[in-house]
Amino acid sequence: MLFHPLPLTILITDFIGGLLALAVGIKAFQIVVYWNPAEFNRKQLTLEIHAEAVNLFGQWILGLLFFSTVLFMVGITNILPSVVPGAMCGTGVMQALGESGNRALFFRLLALAVLFIWLAVHRIDATRPDAPLTQTGARLLLVALPAYFPALYETFTAVMQVNVEQPVSCCALVYDQFRSLQQARSAAGLPDNFWLAGFLVGAGALLFMATLTFRTVSPLYGPRRVLLVVICALWIPVAAVTLVHHFAAYHYGVLQHHCPWCLFLLEYRMVGYALFGALTLMAFEAIVVLWLPQLSRPAAELKAVVEQRIRKASMRILGSTVVFLLLSALPALYWRLRYGVWLN
Repeated sequence: MLFHPLPLTILITDFIGGLLALAVGIKAFQIVVYWNPAEFNRKQLTLEIHAEAVNLFGQWILGLLFFSTVLFMVGITNILPSVVPGAMCGTGVMQALGESGNRALFFRLLALAVLFIWLAVHRIDATRPDAPLTQTGARLLLVALPAYFPALYETFTAVMQVNVEQPVSCCALVYDQFRSLQQARSAAGLPDNFWLAGFLVGAGALLFMATLTFRTVSPLYGPRRVLLVVICALWIPVAAVTLVHHFAAYHYGVLQHHCPWCLFLLEYRMVGYALFGALTLMAFEAIVVLWLPQLSRPAAELKAVVEQRIRKASMRILGSTVVFLLLSALPALYWRLRYGVWLN
């Protein structure tokens, strides 16, 4: 498996990103400890040069990690099922990758989330020639490293432990084994209709709060920003469960198939990338809405720029919600109009 072109590309990309991350970690630590914009000596000038390099390398690290993560997902869902015996979708591949595969995905998403908020801080900081948030950005990069390096390690471990001669189970054996019809129509002990109701109510509340936050004169103050984040945090897992247990049936054309990985297959138009991508972007933007005002507090002169970024985040949350609603619900509406019944 190590010499398969896709895993090899992922590992090489991660290796390059790891070398950059080592350099960034050293320079970012120096900035956090020694940065003093009030001084005009050789040491501060060197740190300012290092800060420029850190910002450039940070963007490269984010880009490389995003690229390798997309390749990792494509490999799991569309490429490696043909290599791993018994795998029909990403479910079988994840079995072959073992627990390291799950941890690799977790650490990758965590590192991307931290680097995403760092990028927001960096772009706001770049609007001022004195760069008042340089130390804040350096701290965020240091926070990202404890998630970034485990992501690289777990990815390498997962790839190395794949046995292409060991059969895995089909997703139907993993997700479609039910003791009763009631169990098939529930998740976490709650009926699917409960999740659907929460999904619809939460979607309405999310659309309303995102629009309200965007139209607020000063979104940094008042409860609207926090409410938007809370609704996002509650709605995203509800939306994921509702997608798998309710709307996925209309994409598959069959009842009670609760495999999320099949949504990424070409035969279902790879709609999973857009659906779960929308949820991921929504989560990342919610993190920006929550933490950006706190991280930028030392630089009061950036208030207007921060408010503009909060409005942009609320619009992206709004757009992601609309995309998710359309892609998940339209097949159900089409099925209803064509056949006159719901799949239940």
